[in-house]
Amino acid sequence: SGVGDDRMDPKGTASRAQVAQVFKNFNYTVVKDNLNTGDGWNAVNYTVERDDRSRPYLDYYYDYVQITDSDYPYAGKINADLMAEKNRFFAGADEQIDDLYFPDPEFPQFWGYYNLCVYDKNGILSTAACGDMAMGGTWHPKYIAHTYDLNTGQELTLPEILGKSDQETMDLFLDIIGVTDGSYDETMVEMYGDPRDADPEKLKYYIDENGEIWILLNTFEYSYNGDAFHDTGYNISYLR
Repeated sequence: SGVGDDRMDPKGTASRAQVAQVFKNFNYTVVKDNLNTGDGWNAVNYTVERDDRSRPYLDYYYDYVQITDSDYPYAGKINADLMAEKNRFFAGADEQIDDLYFPDPEFPQFWGYYNLCVYDKNGILSTAACGDMAMGGTWHPKYIAHTYDLNTGQELTLPEILGKSDQETMDLFLDIIGVTDGSYDETMVEMYGDPRDADPEKLKYYIDENGEIWILLNTFEYSYNGDAFHDTGYNISYLR
């Protein structure tokens, strides 16, 4: 159950209700064979858990991955990383929700992140989640994503996963989103930010269930067309 299939909405045209109805991937456990091949960790067992703090007419929750293998040496580190981000989300959201929340059946509200996909093979664990903070207003999704090398426990940047330099990664990124010399005027820069100033090591990306590597942009991040999913054209199975 991942984003890389026909249910995915790469143009962001679906309503929040439609997307939320499709992606109910939480509170489940995945158990795999061939975790440790002898040459290293190929995959891990994990759960997708939901910390649900919903209130009447407010969906308020956060989906996160936790590794369940007791003998996997980096389970504690990766689990702590993912748990810490969840805690940061709630720490920031609680106060804002207290100021904005109004229980009204005519204006259902949503504040949180729901799981999109998990890639868990070839020595890689990659997770992605879609978030929305809609308190009666327009839905503008945001995304989080993390990709770990299972044999080091380290999170991998986009240049590292692609095996490219920072400059090569930037060139690829600008080409993917269609930015060329003279194609991005100052008005667009003021409204959406200048993609030429992006830090390639901080670009969000994830790996879908088919191994394809996608760059993720929040709504209107470097783009007026609202596209969130950008295919790099690279597949992890050819890179590892």
